[in-house]
Amino acid sequence: VYNNPITAEIQFIVVGDESVTLKNVLNYPNPFVSYTEFWFSHNRPFEPLEVQVQVMTITGKIVWTKNQTVVNEGFLSRDIIWDGKDDFGDRIGKGVYAYKLTVKSTLTNKKAEKIENVFKLSQNRDLKSYCNIIKKLQEIGGDSALIAEELEKRKEALFGKDNLCQ
Repeated sequence: VYNNPITAEIQFIVVGDESVTLKNVLNYPNPFVSYTEFWFSHNRPFEPLEVQVQVMTITGKIVWTKNQTVVNEGFLSRDIIWDGKDDFGDRIGKGVYAYKLTVKSTLTNKKAEKIENVFKLSQNRDLKSYCNIIKKLQEIGGDSALIAEELEKRKEALFGKDNLCQ
């Protein structure tokens, strides 16, 4: 009024669903030698999320648990890093492990979970243990066979093209 213009700015995010959605759940690098990062996409940017990662043996014994609150400006989280040690600080052995990622909204208390595989190699990245992992996954079949195919493709980058599984 009276030639005194005023401007104001309001920023807001429209959230249509209270549920937590997880996509692109993975760990990188996978397989790993000394550390791996857990990555996932979600639908709750700018919101504090309670994240839990539990790593377990294929028999279900939990070897490592991490609870962490993360806040991401976007939809991708890469905040959780694991050094390959168990809850007692000891290095785990090489092999196939599973992990369960649980993400809970601090605003709605809704949560989502995903279970994936993580592959631990020995410190010297031995080809024989890598090939044994591929063989075991092929024997299991189903989705595990698809993972085995991916590992077969990554083998050349890790060990060179002249290294073949026996």
